[in-house]
Amino acid sequence: MSAPAVAFDVFGTLADPASYARGLRPHTSEPEVIAASWRRYQLEVSWLLTAADRKLDWSTVTAQALDMALAATHVELGEQQRAAALERVAVPELFDGVPEVLDELSTRGARLAVFSNGDVRGLDRILTEHGIADRFEKVVGCSEVGAFKPAPETYRHLAARLEVPLEGIWLVSGNPFDCAGAALVGMRVAQLASPASPNYPFAPAPEVVLDGLAQLPDALPWE
Repeated sequence: MSAPAVAFDVFGTLADPASYARGLRPHTSEPEVIAASWRRYQLEVSWLLTAADRKLDWSTVTAQALDMALAATHVELGEQQRAAALERVAVPELFDGVPEVLDELSTRGARLAVFSNGDVRGLDRILTEHGIADRFEKVVGCSEVGAFKPAPETYRHLAARLEVPLEGIWLVSGNPFDCAGAALVGMRVAQLASPASPNYPFAPAPEVVLDGLAQLPDALPWE
């Protein structure tokens, strides 16, 4: 029996994006509205930078996206409030049950990796502060490539780091654009479903669709 190589996205997969709103709640009456804009601008900026072949680290992208969201909603934060909001997102809360799922996969022999737009130092901090760093064989950040998901070179970099062919790696992600990007380069995909998940007609559908991360161990092939 061969165990799969499994690469987890972080934001929206292992970590709860509600952290964006929680970091804003003490400082504004519209935390959910600003948080939604913040996350949208964060992704839009990352895609634009990659398309334009411009490089910024993820923490800078995140900070600029917050400023754009605040400007769009006409909300002002003081420097300490802004720093507090960014700190909350720097170490987001995990979804319930994440350590248990990782332990189950490890017990069955899966090779686990983290694969995220974030830089490795920031990712290491998240994993360490939540006590799950030792579950992962590799932590792979897109900053090592100078591009962001879903650029094909980011997935190829993951395969090179794991020394596994693309078709031998499972991507687990709650972000539809990430799942589409992985499928387009030949990776196997397990997508965390949400009511807002679009179906991109130009990309292969994910092999596995999960209602929750707890379903993952039994959904993967172990032959």
